[in-house]
Amino acid sequence: MLSGSPLENDPVLRDLAEISVNALKDLELAKKELKENDFRMQEMNKMANERVQEMTKVNHQLQEKISFVENMTKSIKKKTLI
Repeated sequence: MLSGSPLENDPVLRDLAEISVNALKDLELAKKELKENDFRMQEMNKMANERVQEMTKVNHQLQEKISFVENMTKSIKKKTLI
């Protein structure tokens, strides 16, 4: 008489096979979640970088305006002293 597969005859092997299948499913789900998280983090990083660039631009513009006001003030002081 031919015996069935080892999984059919050995409950320990059958349990291990089931655990392996479940572990692979869990790993696949974790991999998918990590990819989704990576995408979200990249989007957040992109938005943060854009915001930093905007703030840097505003900062530079303010520095230019301050320099302009300083130069005007110096010019006015020179004219009033002459």
